Amino acid sequence: MLKKTWEKIHREKWYFEVWIVEGSIDYCTMLQATDDVIWLPSITYLKTLIADLKKINPGITINILVDNDDAGDKAVENLRKHPELLDNINDCRDYIYGKDINEAVMNGYVISIEQARFHWIALYFN
Repeated sequence: MLKKTWEKIHREKWYFEVWIVEGSIDYCTMLQATDDVIWLPSITYLKTLIADLKKINPGITINILVDNDDAGDKAVENLRKHPELLDNINDCRDYIYGKDINEAVMNGYVISIEQARFHWIALYFN
């Protein structure tokens, strides 16, 4: 699965912004708004995926939308132990108001990814 992800990244030249989600339902939810989504088959691959994305393009913006649970917290905390990977990383989990992006959309908290992106950018720069 990850080999196919890397091949897709190289082939399609994702150089600007990418969204990382955990789970197939969240992936399908995000595909309604953008094609620049990577579905992690397991949260344990988060650090490896980000390191590989940074090798391809050190300036890429990475938006993390893994689940708001203990595993997601642990993965993001582990990522914070590697400051060399943290440039242009947005942990967007705090703004989805639910367990994951699909739950937030289903409960009406996120109307569109564009609305969410504007909200996250405003919070990030304030």
